[in-house]
Amino acid sequence: MSMTKQEFISKQRTMEQNGNKRMMGWLLLFFGVLLGGIPFSHYIEAHPEKTWIGPLFGMGAFLFLLANLALLTWFTKHQQKRFGVSCPKCGKPIIGFNVKIAIATGNCGNCGEPVFTEANPGSE
Repeated sequence: MSMTKQEFISKQRTMEQNGNKRMMGWLLLFFGVLLGGIPFSHYIEAHPEKTWIGPLFGMGAFLFLLANLALLTWFTKHQQKRFGVSCPKCGKPIIGFNVKIAIATGNCGNCGEPVFTEANPGSE
């Protein structure tokens, strides 16, 4: 689906704002879980008969980190599909530095093809 430069910028801003809100919530949960491990580790230290739980907790924490990495990857792809900020030619998402390239040149940073249609030809 083709879009004008202004539509692209608007979608990009909306996607960024939505992503920032969700990222804030995710960070609070992520660090809350990690920091919650501190009192748990003190509890394990104070009860030597339960030291076998320590390695299980370590493996659980590692799996938690891997699951969060997978979740972040999924979330990024979901955001791209939801807001439709991808190249109409190659279909790759226009994210990161490629957003600046697309806005400055009007071309995709991946394939170099035009990304926008002009709303009123000759108005730029």
